Amino acid sequence: DATCADADDGRSTGGIGGSGGEGGGGTIAVGAGDHQTLCAAYVEVDTDTGFVKVLNYWLVEDCGRVINPQLVDEQQRGSVVHGLGDALYEHCIYDDDANLLNGTLADYMVPMAAEMPDIQVGHVETLAEGTQLGAKGAGEAGTVGAPAAIMCAVNDALRPHHALATEMPMTPEIVLNALKNPVL
Repeated sequence: DATCADADDGRSTGGIGGSGGEGGGGTIAVGAGDHQTLCAAYVEVDTDTGFVKVLNYWLVEDCGRVINPQLVDEQQRGSVVHGLGDALYEHCIYDDDANLLNGTLADYMVPMAAEMPDIQVGHVETLAEGTQLGAKGAGEAGTVGAPAAIMCAVNDALRPHHALATEMPMTPEIVLNALKNPVL
């Protein structure tokens, strides 16, 4: 089951869950045909500032026969980084005249090494039929699963505050707005 703890210093945590439902936030299963993935996140939300910190992340993917496990692990980690950027940082900001306001890397937020959690990668090997190697694609799962897993975990952390964040990226402003306007 998921864990939610209210710390004395204004932080809440949202965790991984089993099958969803009561107390099960933070886990998302992504499936398309033979390609199955499970993503889970454990986050800390600072309820005073709205900042989200991803503490741990887990990904298990069935990419068929794993020919080079180290390469596949790093492809998966890279896809998770992309997904974390989508969930928490990356978006284009325009003014009323449609001018891009954050067109440089000094203004456009992307995840850096300091924001990266420990990413645990696991493999399930179900061989693809109709191929000699039995391999499937690898490295896309985190891009798809991470935003959903992060959103579930953040909302799991916000649940004790009767708050719900529904927009991505979940910037501090989005989180603070959710906390100021409880819906649950």
